[in-house]
Amino acid sequence: MIDLTTELMQRVPAAVVLAAVWSGAISDVRHFRLPNSLTLSLTFSGIIWHATTGGLSGLQGSLIGLTAAAIPPLLMFVRGGMGAGDVKLMAGIGAWMGALFSLHVLIAAGVFGFLFTVGASLLHGKAPQDSEATSTDNSHSVECALESRKVSGETPDRIQQALASREGRSRLLPFGLMIALGTLLLTVFPLHQTVFIS
Repeated sequence: MIDLTTELMQRVPAAVVLAAVWSGAISDVRHFRLPNSLTLSLTFSGIIWHATTGGLSGLQGSLIGLTAAAIPPLLMFVRGGMGAGDVKLMAGIGAWMGALFSLHVLIAAGVFGFLFTVGASLLHGKAPQDSEATSTDNSHSVECALESRKVSGETPDRIQQALASREGRSRLLPFGLMIALGTLLLTVFPLHQTVFIS
């Protein structure tokens, strides 16, 4: 007989993460932003959950997951290839689901992003840009957009300009949606057990 409490405790992280990433995906598609209230609360609640349910080893696993999940997107963010909200969302996924799961999500999100880009290129003739200030055309504009995001916390001007037109919106890549698709895929078809399931 399966212990119902244990079964429920094992499903909570996936349920929380799925709810958060789909909420983020909706925000990213509508507003091209992943709010701090979502990403930071996801991260801190994951740490608290695992520290409470797993003690020191749970806390340790959550922090390792957070770190492993945040480093690759942080490196992409620094180079102008990803928005800060995407980095924080991945950190939250890592805090809840562990390092291996979150790295698989990042790979799956990259594949979905590639497919989205190819599809948009075929439909519109131009590749989309990450909604949180990615540009391959002009590295200076990326640096300016990233600096603008860091200082003001607002959507950069060139993103606002893109949002003003239908064609401009079609060129933006809401990577939060790609993260949500990757998370859903790996939750439905897991490649492994998360590090927190005992």
